[in-house]
Amino acid sequence: MPPHEVVVQGTLNRLVPVLMTAATAALGLVPLLWGSPVGKELEQPLAQVVLGGLFTSTFLNMVVVPTVYNRIEQWRAKRHREVAPPVTQTENPPMKKTQAKIAGLRSLLPAVTLGLALALAGGLTRSVSAHDEDKATTAAIPDTPAAIWQLIDKEADETTKAIQTGALKDLHHHAYTIRDLVAALPEHSGSLPADKVTKVKADAKFVATLAQRLDAAGDSNNKAASISNFDKLKDVLKSIRANYPEVVTH
Repeated sequence: MPPHEVVVQGTLNRLVPVLMTAATAALGLVPLLWGSPVGKELEQPLAQVVLGGLFTSTFLNMVVVPTVYNRIEQWRAKRHREVAPPVTQTENPPMKKTQAKIAGLRSLLPAVTLGLALALAGGLTRSVSAHDEDKATTAAIPDTPAAIWQLIDKEADETTKAIQTGALKDLHHHAYTIRDLVAALPEHSGSLPADKVTKVKADAKFVATLAQRLDAAGDSNNKAASISNFDKLKDVLKSIRANYPEVVTH
């Protein structure tokens, strides 16, 4: 059998098992992509990477590697070709079967490819939309720490009301406003010692993480997770406030 037919036949023999394996793994990652991101801050980006790797590795195994191998075999055959009498072309039933398999599986490849692409695109779209929503919330920053803390206390009160009334979809606005206000504290805290400014910056990163979790809990309408993350956020704010003795405790 010519090398070209060997490559085609071998690829077709492996096509269904490889697609079944890749599709099974991809379907197992769908809940990580589409479910609530609460508690999955590490797993969700990992699922996107793994799903993309499944898509590209399947394409490499089924298309790129067989094509490269066929080209190499053609080059080797051309180098070592010996003069021989012409061979009479005869009908090749196995090749006809191979071509029939190609025609039958041609409709399967786009479907599997489309499914993997949609799952990956859906996860990426969710991440991009969350990132855009994150960036869209911008608070007006006052010039003094005392004024910043007044706004933080106001947003904290609004967050408490939103949780109590069940308006969890509004949590992202309050959470990201608090995050922006806390992030602005270090550059408006010229009177603080350097070590305290460093501590405030470190705590501000934790506030940003909790704001993201609070937003995710609100989007999934999870009141218990919203309360839990808001309690953690209040504890961090209390720790940051301890660095500002001139500010009256809320």
